Amino acid sequence: MSRFPLLAHLAPPLLVAAGLFGFLPPLPQPQEYHRFADPHVCFGMPRCADFFSNVPFGIVGVIGLLALRRLHAADMSQPLRLLYRMFFFGLVLTGFASAYYHLSPSDARLAWDRAAIVLTLTAWLSIVIGERYGVRLAARLWPLLLFVGLASVTAWIWGEAHGKGDLRAYLFFQALAFLWALAALLPSRSMPTQRPHFAALLLYALALICDFYDRALAEALGFVSGHTLKHLLAAAASAMPLWILFRRQRP
Repeated sequence: MSRFPLLAHLAPPLLVAAGLFGFLPPLPQPQEYHRFADPHVCFGMPRCADFFSNVPFGIVGVIGLLALRRLHAADMSQPLRLLYRMFFFGLVLTGFASAYYHLSPSDARLAWDRAAIVLTLTAWLSIVIGERYGVRLAARLWPLLLFVGLASVTAWIWGEAHGKGDLRAYLFFQALAFLWALAALLPSRSMPTQRPHFAALLLYALALICDFYDRALAEALGFVSGHTLKHLLAAAASAMPLWILFRRQRP
């Protein structure tokens, strides 16, 4: 497919995201973020629900990788297969990295968590772009998206280590990925995978909201915190591409 529809649809979100974060002052990582509200203690481990709620990421990732091995070559092109493989591999890494972070929350461990999220998010965004605008174009775009995402994490953690922490680049990248996915999904009512991808986008947005209200939700609900809900909702979002993959398999 031509690159011009891609540029026409993705340029406005780029300008919006740049406008949102381009004029903000530096945003260092708030250290209170590491003090989660999860009230549960398991086997002497505090905040164990935050730890164990990472398991679904690994489960979805492993199931997805196994399903890809069974998928016929005629059911999916090699570039799209690569993007799905990176997405599911990223989910497995996210499960491990997030669990590692929650064992002893700190900026250094959070950097590994965010790097794994970047791998997963860029692979998923490239899948959406590929199914909307053309897989070969998306497969060429994915390494650039991954580089930019990892660079935003690296810039943040390097800044934190030198007393100049700034989350703007990472937040800009997250916002841009969300807006690009939205721009790719909304115009294409004929896109067969539009609904599950759109459901994944909404679930991920809801997960981020729950994370923002971590303590408030813990106090209101009592049995679960907002951050634990974030993990569960994000894992549910990650299951949408897995459902698409199962639909591609021949009976």
